[in-house]
Amino acid sequence: MNQASDSNQNKPAATQPQEQSNWPFIVRLLVIAAITVVVVYGVWWGALYTMQDKLIFPVDQVPKPASRQPRFANTLVLTLELEDGGKNEAWLIPGRGVTQANPAPLVVFFHGNAEIIDLQDQIVNEYTKRGINVLLPEYRGYGRSSGNPGLVTIDEDCKQFYDTVIKLPIVDPTKIVFHGRSIGGAVAGQLAITRQPAGLILESTLANMAKMATDRAAPGFLVKHKYITDQVVAKLKCPQLIMHGSVDDIIPVDHGHLLQQANPNATYVEFDAGHNDFPGMNNLPAYWSQIDKLLGEVGIDPTVKPLPKAANPAAEATAPQTATPAESTPAK
Repeated sequence: MNQASDSNQNKPAATQPQEQSNWPFIVRLLVIAAITVVVVYGVWWGALYTMQDKLIFPVDQVPKPASRQPRFANTLVLTLELEDGGKNEAWLIPGRGVTQANPAPLVVFFHGNAEIIDLQDQIVNEYTKRGINVLLPEYRGYGRSSGNPGLVTIDEDCKQFYDTVIKLPIVDPTKIVFHGRSIGGAVAGQLAITRQPAGLILESTLANMAKMATDRAAPGFLVKHKYITDQVVAKLKCPQLIMHGSVDDIIPVDHGHLLQQANPNATYVEFDAGHNDFPGMNNLPAYWSQIDKLLGEVGIDPTVKPLPKAANPAAEATAPQTATPAESTPAK
């Protein structure tokens, strides 16, 4: 019995199957997932970087002018020679009753990124009937203007147009308001860095271009046109009106909130509207009421002026005049 027992004890013990770790497989999956994310984001960021000029300034989607001539009565056409041999232009439309002996305030209106100066009927009509001059600077590549738009080129052109217009006898250079819509608000803010206005109106405007990038899952360092409107409104010492649509799906209302936070002294108004329908047809009276308040704050009388006795709307149209900016050397 003892020998049998010893014999059993000498038999090798049955080997137990060893469990294999899943960690190498999990690590491989994580590495593949990380590489996939990096590649997807890299492609997305590269596409945004390459396409951002067209996204910000979609000149291929801009409507074409119906005529070579300005559509507004008594328009003074300012032309600017560009370094590539082309031209850019701006229109100055005098306010009702304005003469050299009776100069008037000026509103410089900067349009949105899918518009041209020809389409600003409401802006022109409302301001000019208040006896206010309106300057409509065009962007390079838009309307009748040649060249390529961008932060630097647009700003340089606007400086030259501004510097020319404030010297004209029909303009009161102490009462100039910048009014910008959408990307035009960023253009207005950029110009305000070097040409401080008496008042600033921003509607549906981005707070800064870096945030526009992060809203689209892209890092801010990819931005080429570094508009910093929030920083401008924080430093600008003049009355400001910021308006935004609560359901804006192009420049979200968060941008309006950021602009308000940048300057708590600014008047902030939010309308129940989107981007392209801003401020909404039912909100037009309230919209212009807010603008009139801003005009009053800077010393501009917003009341509607009577038509000249010898004129009527049908007889006001005259052949457009032309002028060249005093600093008409190519913009750098």
